[in-house]
Amino acid sequence: MAIVHNRSTHVLLALDKGAVRPARKDFDITPTEVSLLERAVPGEALVNCTDERLFLDIVASPTEHQLFDTRPAKQVERNRQWR
Repeated sequence: MAIVHNRSTHVLLALDKGAVRPARKDFDITPTEVSLLERAVPGEALVNCTDERLFLDIVASPTEHQLFDTRPAKQVERNRQWR
């Protein structure tokens, strides 16, 4: 679970069932938003900015994906290519 926030913006990434109750209380998220967050995959997030909410999918370009992929196997592969 990850929650990125500042004073007026909150970004909620995939939530497991244990994190749903506090998130529902703290962020007043709807049952539909709970369902979306429970099924979210990497790159999907619920953004709450002031009183506006948006569920979005962030898609990296092939170059960004290659540079920032944090999966260990991909890091090993990338490091081998750069040597």
